[in-house]
Amino acid sequence: MTATWLLLLALAAPLAALDDKPKDARTEAQKDADKAARKRAHEAAEEAEEAAEAVKDLAEDTKEFAEKLAKRIEKGNEQRRKDTEEALKDFSDRVKDYLKVHKKAAEALPTLTGDEDPAAVAAYRLALARGIRARRSAARRGDVFDAKVVPTIVMRVRSELEGAEARPARKVLREGNPKFDEEGYVPVAVRVNADYPVKAPVSTVPASVLLVLPPLPEALDYRFVGRDLILRDVEANLIVDYIVGAVPVADVPPPPRPARPAR
Repeated sequence: MTATWLLLLALAAPLAALDDKPKDARTEAQKDADKAARKRAHEAAEEAEEAAEAVKDLAEDTKEFAEKLAKRIEKGNEQRRKDTEEALKDFSDRVKDYLKVHKKAAEALPTLTGDEDPAAVAAYRLALARGIRARRSAARRGDVFDAKVVPTIVMRVRSELEGAEARPARKVLREGNPKFDEEGYVPVAVRVNADYPVKAPVSTVPASVLLVLPPLPEALDYRFVGRDLILRDVEANLIVDYIVGAVPVADVPPPPRPARPAR
């Protein structure tokens, strides 16, 4: 029995040694894997922290940029408001300067009593227009509607004529417009110091448009000839100044052709 047991022990010892070696190898591999996993986790945590810090910095930069942009926009809007106010004031001053010319021309003529017949009134108006033209013979487009105020006026006119809700205003604008009058086409030469033909229809300016335009004294009014906005001397029936294309193209139909005389 002793010999048998000794033999069995001798045979089992190498096997036990073989079993211990893989177990030790797996343990070392597991340790390396755990170490590598911890390292990756640590690196991932550092990367996440760096990313969070970057997002925080980006958010701060974005907020700072937004604040600066808002300040620049507000500053720009304030400057535009100031420029608009100055342009409107300058326009008002130019209107007053024109009225001084009108007054001087009127003072050189006999004063109307109100009892004159239509022919005398028409003659007076023609004489007044001649006197005004003589006193502002060098007048050019932009003398009253100067370059500073034109963008503001055009923007305001178009804001009231664009969109479906402005369809009624666009319809009103075509009423009596000499270039879009279907009942009788009378050409109107749109130029400074030109007479507004007595027989030509006079356009209706939509109330919504009048409300946004700079106010005028009674001696002057706004009218449309086609797409152009004119400043008219009511008493002298004279075109003082005008803005080309104040009305968008889409808001007016093409002008009617003059009727051909019957043969």
